Amino acid sequence: MFWRESPHHSIGTYGMRKVTFGTASAPFQAVRTLKSLALQHVGTSLDNAATVLKRDLYMDDCLSGAKSTPEAIQLQRDLTELTSMGRLTLRKW
Repeated sequence: MFWRESPHHSIGTYGMRKVTFGTASAPFQAVRTLKSLALQHVGTSLDNAATVLKRDLYMDDCLSGAKSTPEAIQLQRDLTELTSMGRLTLRKW
């Protein structure tokens, strides 16, 4: 975005550092950010969480599960760790 106070001032350049919800591109940007984060961690210790982020997202909801309670708890921990690397906080478990 470009801005200046008056025609006598120089033009300043501004860029957004966060997704602004309510804009037309916000849903795409949010999902793409999560998928990019997942792709960066395929094959690491967070591979399962990365797979879930790539495969089990619908808009801003993650629809996934596990075969046992301990596996589900580990998946929750891994997803929390992975998304925190992108400075994202998961909610509504």
